[in-house]
Amino acid sequence: YSIKESSAKMQTLSELRVTNSSRSDTGIYTCSATSDIGADEAVIKLIVQGLLACLFLN
Repeated sequence: YSIKESSAKMQTLSELRVTNSSRSDTGIYTCSATSDIGADEAVIKLIVQGLLACLFLN
């Protein structure tokens, strides 16, 4: 995984990228932010499923 942060106009953007994901990456992820004016958080549930097998019939 990688985490990227950037700032502009008094805002900070944070990005979590899960590359080459596998089923072991499945889970609950929480993003928390705090500042002088308050706090907030977002929770996501990530479900990594297996690859779909394609069937080609002649």
